[in-house]
Amino acid sequence: MHIYSQGSPDRPYTIVLAAGSGTTSPYADFYPLYSRIDKKQRVILYERPGYGWSEPLHKQQNVDSMAKELHVLLSKSGESGPYILLAHSMGSLELINYAMLYPNEVAGVVLIDGISPEYAMGFEQTVLMKLGWGAMSLAKNSGILRGLSKLGITDGLFVDIDGLPEDLKEIKVAMALNNLNNLDMKLEMQSMSENGRLLKEKGNLGDLPMLVISATNNGYKNWEQTQSELLLLSSRATHVVFPNTKHYIHHVKSEQIIEEIKKFIKDLN
Repeated sequence: MHIYSQGSPDRPYTIVLAAGSGTTSPYADFYPLYSRIDKKQRVILYERPGYGWSEPLHKQQNVDSMAKELHVLLSKSGESGPYILLAHSMGSLELINYAMLYPNEVAGVVLIDGISPEYAMGFEQTVLMKLGWGAMSLAKNSGILRGLSKLGITDGLFVDIDGLPEDLKEIKVAMALNNLNNLDMKLEMQSMSENGRLLKEKGNLGDLPMLVISATNNGYKNWEQTQSELLLLSSRATHVVFPNTKHYIHHVKSEQIIEEIKKFIKDLN
């Protein structure tokens, strides 16, 4: 598994970043955030198996095995808490569970347009979603996407973050061609409902501080309800809504999100 770190180990908290489902390069995806965070602040970004530079696992996992895997990764990398766990989208399931399994290591949780256990429980791939997934996988595995990329035709699809440095644009394209719709990502989607059920059975996070950051125009059904469900996971939850934003809020509102995280950390002290 690939892990990236920046900032001083001598810090009050370490921020751990977890990407959402299907994010072929978390390292590039979170650039708008970690590049703007104070370099004195310790930041850890890790890539699940099959994501970014991490080797594929080709094995179905649940939130327990994923969280335990992350725990081993952090430990063997010499990192230590207290952690502030920051997740986007489906990554929220894994990090909520991490906070449940290792409460003494976690100081707070930040969710960027996260998925609630209830939403995950009711998740089912539609026929259209399955067809789209299969078509993209076929295009990747047959070399069609690579050919289109050489012609520059797919660059606008793969490089969807404004202001990304040239080297990260190249990484993002390469990772998309290598990782897009791979087996690990497919198995994750198939496990979503079961993972939601596992988390729901475990209950909530008690009074662990939580910051829930939500979009308004992401196109997902019942999303306002989903965000309300996340707020019920902690008695110390704060909600921040960015109007007229889509699912990848951190691509366009990174500076504002960092300001909210600063306030969140200040309130922890």
